[in-house]
Amino acid sequence: MEFAKLTGVFLFLLIVVSGTYIMVPKYIKYNRAQTDLEKTEREVMYLESDVQSHRESLHDLTVKPSAVERVAREKFGLCRKGERVIIFKDEDLYREQLAR
Repeated sequence: MEFAKLTGVFLFLLIVVSGTYIMVPKYIKYNRAQTDLEKTEREVMYLESDVQSHRESLHDLTVKPSAVERVAREKFGLCRKGERVIIFKDEDLYREQLAR
């Protein structure tokens, strides 16, 4: 009777240890996959908002003349007739000269 109990306990411990040995690496792999999934979902959300922002800019450029003018002034340095474009190579130097 004592031998049967000891065998049962040993068998139970063997099942628990082998189950742990099999399940722990799978659990670690699962946690890493979950972390990667969450990171990817955050990146997708960021990229979707970026795409939406670009769509709005594109819409503005196709509909609003003021948006086209803004881009022409900021990116290409263009101006209206009678205006002058002033380019400051060193803004800090310019500010120092104004402060004197």
